[in-house]
Amino acid sequence: MCTAVAIGIFSGIMSIGATIAQTNAQNRQIEAANLRDELQFDYDMLSAENQRNREENLAMLNEQEMQMNEELATIAYANKMNQANLKLRELQQKTAQEKRQANLKARESAGSILATGRFGVSVTNLLADVERDLGQFDYFSDRNLAFATGGIQQEKVGFLTEKASRIASIAPYLKRTILDPVPPTPRPGVSVSPFAIGSAVMGGINAGVNYKIANP
Repeated sequence: MCTAVAIGIFSGIMSIGATIAQTNAQNRQIEAANLRDELQFDYDMLSAENQRNREENLAMLNEQEMQMNEELATIAYANKMNQANLKLRELQQKTAQEKRQANLKARESAGSILATGRFGVSVTNLLADVERDLGQFDYFSDRNLAFATGGIQQEKVGFLTEKASRIASIAPYLKRTILDPVPPTPRPGVSVSPFAIGSAVMGGINAGVNYKIANP
């Protein structure tokens, strides 16, 4: 009888110990899994921060590139405008000089005609021819200057369009939105349930009973 009781008690203790050991092993696995989740979360947080810093750097570099591009485009535009204005002033000065020379020549021609001391229709006609020639010269000079001025003004419009196109060639950088990772939810540990202990006790009792039956 004592042997059967001892076997039952020993078997129950062993079952309870095995249950506790299994529970502890499960808890260690749960703790390891939670630790892995925490380490992964820390890594993901660091990665997200690095990506945000990278986006900030890219946006800053893009802004600097846009500013430099705009400055260069503005300088190029100003240089071309200065050249166009200089060309226009040179044309205006040349036309004015040519008109002054033509006017002086006309005055000299008229003076030469009057210096002959003759009068009459022929002299009047000669003076009229001089004035007509001078008028035609002024007309064509002004017309040519107007055409040249229009062409230069059109070039200026092209310079402005070229400047705007160059500035627009670099678009602003659109930063990506980097979200923080979702924190992990810790897995709860397990404990030895009364049912498991009860099952272990019943297993011990059954072991004792079976031994008693087998050894009457």
